[in-house]
Amino acid sequence: NKIRLICRRAGGGFGGKLTHNILVACITAVASYKTQSRVRVALNRNVDMRLAGGREETTVHYEVGYSDNGRISALKMNADLASGLYKDLSFFCNMAFANSFSQVYDLPSFHIESKLHKTNQAPRTAVRGPSEISSSWCMETIIEHVAHVTGVPVDRVREINFINEEEAKAGKKLPNGAEMSDFTIPKLFKQISESVNEAELAKAVEEFNNAN
Repeated sequence: NKIRLICRRAGGGFGGKLTHNILVACITAVASYKTQSRVRVALNRNVDMRLAGGREETTVHYEVGYSDNGRISALKMNADLASGLYKDLSFFCNMAFANSFSQVYDLPSFHIESKLHKTNQAPRTAVRGPSEISSSWCMETIIEHVAHVTGVPVDRVREINFINEEEAKAGKKLPNGAEMSDFTIPKLFKQISESVNEAELAKAVEEFNNAN
């Protein structure tokens, strides 16, 4: 009970730290064996990031059905993810991309195909929020595309497509089969909108744009 442990630094255990540490481990092991002494390797940030690989580059093609008010009725999507020289943790990222794609939106008819592709680059790996950032970006791009085509303000398109709170509490199932128990996004979205006077700001922006 009198042991004092001081940790200089600590990070997460994703991606490069989880699987790509073998590269540095092999370098130091060989050098240590050859010199019969302790070896320390310090990589600069550029080399470290190149070895870690990062997120999978993702290309998405989609077809979306929607009504004039921006309500999405159907979404069909094909995604291609570049996994690098070998799969590493890309198999998990591919699954996470497909599982999290619908995000906070209710998609009555939804079909997704997600495939990994081998490339001549460093293998991609899991990073913070593996593939969820990519899937969120893609889904929000679709939301903004629908808003642009219909002329409906993008936040209204978001609101009309949110999962219904009551249905969530009743155990609504997501496209990936997960069963919901609670959902507070619509409430939080409204609170934030009101706290910053979004309606007044939008009106002021529209008046400025019309006058300039």
